[in-house]
Parts: sequence; C-alpha cells; structure tokens
Amino acid sequence: MPDLITVVIADDHPIFRHGLRDIIEMETTMRVVAEAGDGEAALRLIRKEMPTVAVLDLDMPKMNGLDVTEKICEDDLPTSVLILTIYEDERLYLRAMDLGAMGYLIKETAIDDIVNGIQTVADGECYVSPRLNSRITKEPPGLNNEIQQRLGLLKLTTSERRVLRLVAKDMTTNEIAEQLSIAMKTVEKHRTNISHKLDLSGHYSLQRFALQHKEHI
Repeated sequence: MPDLITVVIADDHPIFRHGLRDIIEMETTMRVVAEAGDGEAALRLIRKEMPTVAVLDLDMPKMNGLDVTEKICEDDLPTSVLILTIYEDERLYLRAMDLGAMGYLIKETAIDDIVNGIQTVADGECYVSPRLNSRITKEPPGLNNEIQQRLGLLKLTTSERRVLRLVAKDMTTNEIAEQLSIAMKTVEKHRTNISHKLDLSGHYSLQRFALQHKEHI
C-alpha cells in the first residue's frame, strides 16, 4: 500500500478550503490533517503535524504563503510546499521557488489540479499549473538541449538553475543568499537538491561541476 500523504491546507476562505479538503480526501492515499485560515496558524500546525505537503494560499492574514514557506525552509521541516494563488505571475513563481516552494498552483484550476500537484511535490518533484507551465519552462535561446540533457541540467528547476549559475561565479552560500534575498538554509537546500539530481557527491563536487559547465547552465 502506498505511503499516506498528509496535508495541511491554509487559506482564508473557508468554503474554498473545505472544497479542496473534500477533493483531496477522495484519494485513499491522501489525508488532510489540519486546516488554517491565516499564515501564523498554518505555521504552528505545520510544526506540530509535520505534514508531507503544505498547501499555502499566497495571500493570507498575519503571514502570507511566501513568509510561511521561508520559515519552513529555515526550520528545515520535512514538508514540501505547494503555493496556491490567483496570480499567473512568473516573478511570483520564481520568488516562491527561490524561497523553497516545490509547486505553484493557480486557484482557478485548483479543483482539477490539486491532487496531481500534491502527489507531484510529495514525490520530490516540482509542479506548476499547466496554464502557466508553458511560459515558465520555455528554454532560453541559444542553449544546447542535447548537452543539457547529457549533463542532467534539464532536471533542475528554474530556481535551482539560478543558484547553480551563482555557484559558477564562485559565490559562497552567504553571497548567494544575499543576491537572491533568501535564507542561507534555503540556498543549502537548493544546493543539496541540485547535487542529488546531478548525482554529485563530495564537498567541492557541485562547485567543480558549475565551473566546468558554466557556459551551459
């Protein structure tokens, strides 16, 4: 039997929140363990329940979804974050991913996409609403797709690529954190994820890889 995916939902609209809960709990492999109507309550519940996934509305009273995401990463909690928002905004998506979110779900299609989004981030992969995905994942012009595939770079998220580019500039974790305005722990988490996806091991392996292949990053 598959492992149970536990979920905390945070949204300040009770009817919408309860609707999501009903859909999620139709899945036998998923269970909502708590709900919150504001960011502070969400963070308390996440620290208490340690859910597999936190579904966080971007706009909430007291603490917004990005603030909660940052705290989850700073505390190194074992919870993957799926941001829920009305904004189809690439800058907000990038900011959410920089802060450590694993998914970005547009509210308008949340009823159809919520289960797939939760399952994807629970599996350790990134999820973006299909209606936004085509704009987010466009390849930059001039990059050699075959080389990127061989190096494993296509496995990386946009935010992981941003971090790797800064590693290639020989920047420290602290300098990268300052450049991206995120916590050092979040940078360290990105570095760990990059190393895992690229099958790198050893203290200097990531820096060595970045310097050797910086023209393709």
